[in-house]
Amino acid sequence: MANSKRKGFKQSEETKRKISQSEKGKKVSEETRNKIGKAYVLTPNRLRQISELGKSQKGANNYQWITDRSKLSKQEERNGNHHKEWSKSVKNRDGWKCKIFNNDCIGRVVAHHILPWAKFPELRYQINNGITLCRFHHPRKRIDEMKLSPYFQSLVLSNSK
Repeated sequence: MANSKRKGFKQSEETKRKISQSEKGKKVSEETRNKIGKAYVLTPNRLRQISELGKSQKGANNYQWITDRSKLSKQEERNGNHHKEWSKSVKNRDGWKCKIFNNDCIGRVVAHHILPWAKFPELRYQINNGITLCRFHHPRKRIDEMKLSPYFQSLVLSNSK
């Protein structure tokens, strides 16, 4: 019988035992072992096993776990009331429009920190450290962010005069 015809066919326990007995003691070449190993990794059962292994690495079992929770970054501040008020103030100042307004502007506007949130904690909620940008003009990389900071600052200063 061809393999495609036997797909989903259940074998009896006796047949499974006979196949197992007939396979015992056979030597497998290194090439075949490699092929079996590669195929094994890609099976759905193997993926499930790998994901189950990952479960034991969550929380305090994770190798990156920080026992002293006070050393964690205060990311929740980003979603707090101070940040929301700052964001709204920056957008109100800029008229809820992208400061680099041109034909490329797309998407909703966001309040962007000119000098980075992490590096300048004392400027986090300073309105002059913010600029309203659309999704298209918002810097995608940190290096671009640093290059554009002087330009953004000049836009904010020209608006406040």
